[in-house]
Amino acid sequence: MTYRKREMIAERIDVLYEKIYLSWNQTLFKIYQMSQNYMSWILSDEIYKAFRHLSYPWHWVIIWMWMISTKSYERILFDEEGFQIISGNTGSGKTSLTYAIIERDRMINSKPWYINSPFEKPREDLDRGIKYLYHKLYNFTDFWSNWKMHALPNHKRYGGIVIDEMHRELDYRMTMTREYKSKFNPFRDYAVVVRHYIKKIIATTQMERVDKQLMQLAKYFHVVRINIGFDYEDWLVETGAFRFKILGWYVDSYTINALSDTDKVLYKTWYYQNEYADFDYYDTYSMSGAYDHLPLAR
Repeated sequence: MTYRKREMIAERIDVLYEKIYLSWNQTLFKIYQMSQNYMSWILSDEIYKAFRHLSYPWHWVIIWMWMISTKSYERILFDEEGFQIISGNTGSGKTSLTYAIIERDRMINSKPWYINSPFEKPREDLDRGIKYLYHKLYNFTDFWSNWKMHALPNHKRYGGIVIDEMHRELDYRMTMTREYKSKFNPFRDYAVVVRHYIKKIIATTQMERVDKQLMQLAKYFHVVRINIGFDYEDWLVETGAFRFKILGWYVDSYTINALSDTDKVLYKTWYYQNEYADFDYYDTYSMSGAYDHLPLAR
């Protein structure tokens, strides 16, 4: 076979390959368009509603499976509704545990929380060029001050309220003063019926005991101790950096003795393992600038 014949055969093969390639691409594009049209049609409100009615009673199988899947997580004491207090010394892990609790609740129940200190770091959406937070910052006096409640926390959108360092909001040594009562009384009235509204309030404090009225409000009084270990997964799989991470918290949970108002009765000693919260977005120094607005003494 001459060189010219081989060249002509090669050209024909190239032309055939190009036709097949273009035809295949066009077919794939048509399939993609059909799938998009099908999805927009099948997912339309009218069609979806019709399928829901036509699939009776078999759609109950899907509903039951969904109900079972939403309850597959192990319930903990912090899942219970009402007012709870977390106590511990500086560095014991009160606020980090609170962050883990509200992140777990957000992922399970799809609701963020109100927080009164900025311990959540912003996340960044690079595609849209924005930074965002899941949990909403608020001030205690936005809701409770001057002997009244100013607004109702949005229980339809948010899963609970955090009162971090509660002794900064309600100084227990001032319980008999008008200033204390003007904030405490409206808060107390809301906390009593909180199960009918936002469901959960978690307060943190360094005090072993608080105002006896607050103690009476609390369903549980938790004393915590943090457990920190080596971040093996990050070292092995991700960054290779040597660093520590929060593994969990040792928790002593107490109920309040109704006869003495303030005596705690040990209810349960347990360990809460962190499985939900990403502590890359937790700011352990969130309160470090609390007094930065004041001039430095010289």
